[in-house]
Amino acid sequence: MVKAALIVRYGFAPAELTHATGFREWMGSSAAPIRIHLFRFTTFDPPCAALEPHGGIFKPISEMRGTPMMELNLLRRAFDLVMSGG
Repeated sequence: MVKAALIVRYGFAPAELTHATGFREWMGSSAAPIRIHLFRFTTFDPPCAALEPHGGIFKPISEMRGTPMMELNLLRRAFDLVMSGG
């Protein structure tokens, strides 16, 4: 369901996305809990051109200084999962 929505909204090729099922993170909001999903690209290079029209950018980790702590914690969890082969 989430993968299909990403494909429709951003025009990604289905074979280029894989859902990281081991990433189970949630955030709170005033309305309801929000599930955070992690998808990985199977291509060597990130699809920068596909995200630019939607205001998305890819940043190296070295450029993440000053990012809000909540986002850095999510990034750390995603990095740990990917590096552990999960």
